[in-house]
Amino acid sequence: MITHHPPRRDTDPCCCADLKIADQQSNANRPLLHITSQGGLLRARFERPDLAGPRRNTGTRGPVCGLSKRSRHRMLEKISCIDWEARPEDCPTPNATMWRLITLTYPYPMEDWDEAKAQLRSLWKRLRRHFEGKPRWAQPCGLWRIEDHRPGVIHHHLLILCPWIDHSWLHRQWQQVLGVEEGAWVHIKAKPSAKVAKVAGKYIAKLDTASPSSSLDHMPYRAADPVRTGRVWGLMNTQYIPWAPEVTFEVPLGPWFWDLKRLARRKWPGVRGHRVGFMLFTEAPADWLTWLFRRLAEDGFL
Repeated sequence: MITHHPPRRDTDPCCCADLKIADQQSNANRPLLHITSQGGLLRARFERPDLAGPRRNTGTRGPVCGLSKRSRHRMLEKISCIDWEARPEDCPTPNATMWRLITLTYPYPMEDWDEAKAQLRSLWKRLRRHFEGKPRWAQPCGLWRIEDHRPGVIHHHLLILCPWIDHSWLHRQWQQVLGVEEGAWVHIKAKPSAKVAKVAGKYIAKLDTASPSSSLDHMPYRAADPVRTGRVWGLMNTQYIPWAPEVTFEVPLGPWFWDLKRLARRKWPGVRGHRVGFMLFTEAPADWLTWLFRRLAEDGFL
């Protein structure tokens, strides 16, 4: 549960001069803060660009070399917005369709990222045709990730929501895509809804040897010469993914925000003080909203 601590304005680095002045204004003249909660994601951002902190000019995007910090951040944002326990409305039983982690490996060293993604795309098309014509709840959807845990050892991870898949059938399809008769390894494991989010963070969002260092992860930088990999993750059949309901509202800036941000920083130190808004990944967003609504009522904003 979230506990309230009295604000310490004199030591909070995110209390810049402009925002202190804004705190003293009437509610009608205060800048608006956009609060968004979806699944395990809690985001706060300002409507006024002059109070939203400095923006970096990223310039022209260069070649993609592994999983960058920004790319992994976007992946974690997508993962947090999925309702892992939800099922389609026409699903006959809760266990008729489940999240399944599929791992695909090669019987030979694979170093060509473009060829590896083309083979994964071919297998995905076969999987879609396998469920073609079935009800909406039986349509596969989810995330894909390609990585190399050692140089020259590329493999794939699929985290998909789908009915039961025959292992021998999928193994045979993967061998046909690779043009081999033996050696290719396919692993399928159904994951309970309570653990699938952790699986997504462990297997889908981890760094690989082609990825640069990231402040979102404590894994060391292991690649001396990053290779051009192109995109290393993505979504499949997004129209069937069970997205969590989104709660969005606007509220004037007030002292409550500094307490909220301080609590978020205690949850994850990555909530920096030099940026006014923040984004937090949490397993209990309802507790944060309950605390926020109670604090807004105490400050007279509701």
